[in-house]
Amino acid sequence: MASRALTISPSQLKKFKLCPRKWAFQIFGERVHEPPYGPALVGDRVHHWLEAWLESGTPPDLDEKVEYESRGRPVVRYPGRIAEAGIPHVPAPATPGMEIETDALFRAPATVYKGRVDLRYRDGRVTVVHDHKSTGNLNYALSDQPGSRNTWDEPNYLGDDEQGLVYAADAFVRGAEAVRLDWLYLETKPTTSGQHRTRKVSLPVLREDVSRGMLRLEERSERMQGLYRLEPDILDVPGNPHACGKFGGCEHREVCNIDPLEALMTDPNVD
Repeated sequence: MASRALTISPSQLKKFKLCPRKWAFQIFGERVHEPPYGPALVGDRVHHWLEAWLESGTPPDLDEKVEYESRGRPVVRYPGRIAEAGIPHVPAPATPGMEIETDALFRAPATVYKGRVDLRYRDGRVTVVHDHKSTGNLNYALSDQPGSRNTWDEPNYLGDDEQGLVYAADAFVRGAEAVRLDWLYLETKPTTSGQHRTRKVSLPVLREDVSRGMLRLEERSERMQGLYRLEPDILDVPGNPHACGKFGGCEHREVCNIDPLEALMTDPNVD
């Protein structure tokens, strides 16, 4: 039984919400650190070029390409061109006071939350927390409208997003007077004209709304901490058959004992 508490990231919170067993595979399973591949590698390179631009004005390499296979088909992506599409939506290089690739840390009663902020800077009296996200489809973008739902009828309000809440809470405890979340979405697949579409979602958040949101996350974190202390067998952790086909298919499907009839209800080709 674990004696120490688990430091929890926004990605862990999202994974646990999607499927507790998928989270358990990450926490209790064999840790294999493989280099990023496919869309993950594209996202890493897009972040690299935006970071280089923000730090020193280094322009992206428009000829760099990432090649991989997806569902048996070859895919070619150009991270520098994707990053270039995002440049008009970020501050000028080397803006005074700008923090690039910095930690977010929030200590709550149940959990220490930790994440990595792509960009944080001041816009007058407002602290802007900016995150750039590579996506294959802008329909995955979160919304600035409370109660909104995406194409797949899933809640997608940025004000309820785990990452947004943790990053905003961190900004407030650092002394921010006001906080705005700027989520910049960069579509990795070009249009027929070779352009990359972007969408910037901006949401000013109130301290009281962030506090309520963090209380909701604490309830989930308490369940996660309870499982972490017990160190259960992974297959004893509840699974969600509706998550099996999400995001290209769960990487643990071959070793997971989800009821095949339940898993059949999901479409592995739906991202």
